[in-house]
Amino acid sequence: SPSDKELIRYHMKFRFWFQEYTDASLSPSLETTSLEATNTIRRGTWENTTVGIAQLFSAFSGGSTLLKHNSNSEPSHYNLNRYYYQTEAAAGEYDVPPAFARRAKSKLGKEIVLPIPGYPGWPENKPTPGTSCTGRCPDGPDCECVHEIRARFHLPAKRNDGDSKGIRLLWANGHCHAPTCLDLELYRMDPGHEMELLCRQVAVYGQGNLTHDRFDDAGYIYIPPCLWSLPGEEKEGLQVGILLPAGAELLSVKRNRNTYFGHYGEMASWQMRGVEF
Repeated sequence: SPSDKELIRYHMKFRFWFQEYTDASLSPSLETTSLEATNTIRRGTWENTTVGIAQLFSAFSGGSTLLKHNSNSEPSHYNLNRYYYQTEAAAGEYDVPPAFARRAKSKLGKEIVLPIPGYPGWPENKPTPGTSCTGRCPDGPDCECVHEIRARFHLPAKRNDGDSKGIRLLWANGHCHAPTCLDLELYRMDPGHEMELLCRQVAVYGQGNLTHDRFDDAGYIYIPPCLWSLPGEEKEGLQVGILLPAGAELLSVKRNRNTYFGHYGEMASWQMRGVEF
């Protein structure tokens, strides 16, 4: 490792992809290029149009057009509102305890029961809270244990514009850490749809086959998100997002493997985006 006197230099490179925005409310007569828009502004004849400040700024952003009429009377893009909830009950991170209190030898060679943080004096051979096991536990070769937490939360009762219409999820991504994360599940719980699965994410572990994929680091995980489309866009191969009623109750279930070890500093949050129509 470098000494304290060495200066470590590194560079970061970012690349952004974007698409020009087309406002559905604009008429064909307002379609113009950046250069035309600039000349119009200089002539002082812009004040009678319905173009907003955002469109004025976009005239100088390097795009080929300032405005583009949409013949379908729909905007080219919709705002994706963010919805964020934590299965770990607003804790940010939480601790997954080992399934059982286990014995080990101390530095003095004496056999002791290892303490479990948060569960002082926890008895041997008794699963820790939230733990369920199969096989001959705690020491059998077929022993497998899973720790589970659950949480319920509600979508906003009203949209950003104050309306009480529903929310259509288009992206949901549960967040967890290696090396014990197993899966995350999200259910809707509003009346008539209890325990209806919306999204299930299973952690995919890297196998270390770097000759095939240089990012396939052994033991690292990635968590493919749940994605949906808008109505009429099924051709992209995605199911249409379900329109959830405003204030709908959701249930999150998060599981970790904890047969032999706990995991301290785990997460179980849901990062989601959706449209309000």
